[in-house]
Amino acid sequence: MGLPIIGETLKCFAPYSSSDISPFLTEEMNRYGSLFRTSLVGYPVVVSTDAEINHFIFQKEGRLFKSWYMDSFTEIFGGRNVQDVDTFVYKYLRNFVSSLFGPENLKQKLPEMEQNARTYLQLWSSQQSVELKDSISAMIFYLTAKKMISYDEAKFSAKLRENFADFIKGLISFPVNIPGTYYKCLQGRKKAMRFLKHTLDERRASPEMHHGDFLDLVIEELKKEDSILTEGFALDLIFVLSLLALRQLPQLSLLA
Repeated sequence: MGLPIIGETLKCFAPYSSSDISPFLTEEMNRYGSLFRTSLVGYPVVVSTDAEINHFIFQKEGRLFKSWYMDSFTEIFGGRNVQDVDTFVYKYLRNFVSSLFGPENLKQKLPEMEQNARTYLQLWSSQQSVELKDSISAMIFYLTAKKMISYDEAKFSAKLRENFADFIKGLISFPVNIPGTYYKCLQGRKKAMRFLKHTLDERRASPEMHHGDFLDLVIEELKKEDSILTEGFALDLIFVLSLLALRQLPQLSLLA
């Protein structure tokens, strides 16, 4: 179970330069199998790396199992909003998000995505070297941010990608709110959310203007009397979707 209080947190959070399973999980799986107990950030936890068990847990979500998040995690991702999401809301959000990012809509966006990729490839061809992961990350993030909120870095003083990068760096860190990685994480989220809130307020002040992006859909949904979407939750949703564009999609692109 590791050291007193912190358990095996240091081993679990240790960085590694590979897309494979982390050395910590590999070591624990070799020693105990696909289901084992440990202690992380002061909490006793059970870790499952078994596909069938994990599938069963997700299938029984809300009945036999209930989602739980550490206090630091809920603080990072928007306070109580994460905890308030139940199975019904998940389905609602999935259908809502698919209205813009579903398979059929993505097919329609393929020509634009291809043109965007060609533009970046032409830009990279004039450079001596290119850090592939960071460059792909930038390309996908700006394309997604454009579809989400019509974001154009050249027109805004806010460097949204830098805010998200600070957030990601501190996502897996000790939750101590003093100058350091975790502090930068919170500040990165705060700045990004401030920009998103300002953008939402500007749109609401000019309802006659339409941009054809995800934020337009959010505003229309917020106008409905029976909508379960709140302003705070909508901003958190945009934040998380943008985060996925910066963090997960570039890795999948490289692996592909």
